[in-house]
Amino acid sequence: MWADGAIVHVLAHGPFNREGVDLFSAEMLSLYRRLPAGARVVNITEVRGAMLGTPDAWERLSEHLAAGVTLGLPLLGTAWVAAPDVDGRTLMLPRAAQAFAQVGRRFEAFETMDEAERWARRLLAI
Repeated sequence: MWADGAIVHVLAHGPFNREGVDLFSAEMLSLYRRLPAGARVVNITEVRGAMLGTPDAWERLSEHLAAGVTLGLPLLGTAWVAAPDVDGRTLMLPRAAQAFAQVGRRFEAFETMDEAERWARRLLAI
């Protein structure tokens, strides 16, 4: 994961388990804490391999999303990029959308990075 201006990029390889989600979330929190105070950012996560995850991994993701809201992380939205051949894409994207909706964060899914970056720039321009 890395910050490119106001866009935080993540490259994730699935399938995912609870421990992986915990590690990912800790790294994300560390990165967000290093951003300038008052920064407005958009997250773009590219998922490769598989989007599948264990039930407790999805539960943990929801917990970490809620904790991010409590901490006041400056996220305007999150985009997930997954090519059509990513295993579990069709099954898991609705679940991801629900998890983000529950914490009130904008979420969109795209097949290409170019689409996601255009969406991110539009959010940042608002």
